[in-house]
Amino acid sequence: MVIAAVTVAYLSMPWFVVRETIAAGTDVSVETGSRDGTFFGAGWSQPYSDGLTFRVTRADRAVVRLPLPKQRAYQLVLRLDPIAPDRQHRAVVLLNRQLLATLLLTWNPERVGSYPLLLPADKVRVGMNELTIVPDTLVPAGSVRFRYPSKDANDRLGVRLWHVRVLASAD
Repeated sequence: MVIAAVTVAYLSMPWFVVRETIAAGTDVSVETGSRDGTFFGAGWSQPYSDGLTFRVTRADRAVVRLPLPKQRAYQLVLRLDPIAPDRQHRAVVLLNRQLLATLLLTWNPERVGSYPLLLPADKVRVGMNELTIVPDTLVPAGSVRFRYPSKDANDRLGVRLWHVRVLASAD
């Protein structure tokens, strides 16, 4: 039982670190990796490495949970890429189930895409907020196997996310 409690504390600690870093007014990244489970909800693959560590959307909608300590505007930067740039051109982003933005996806094989977003204060909740990413289309993993290791060629994939950066100031 002690081991289970220590494991839960170890895996949930990043949530509190991110929340306190935001509250202190410092930039912070919610990164994909072995301790990211408290941030990534439904719709995501497990983390995988392709030079950097990513997660991939495996459903029509994929949720990232963010611990925002105050109801105010926040500036975010999503670092993501389409899995199939020739077939995926947009992704809709929702904040707490409300439309936030439509991203026009770009592709540069040498750099992960960077998409700045402003979270309006009236859409932010104190505590847990859900950022939902909805790719315009999902593609079969078999058609993109060189970028994503999938056990099933019929898995449907959307975008791959490196991290979400929460900036100290929304200005």
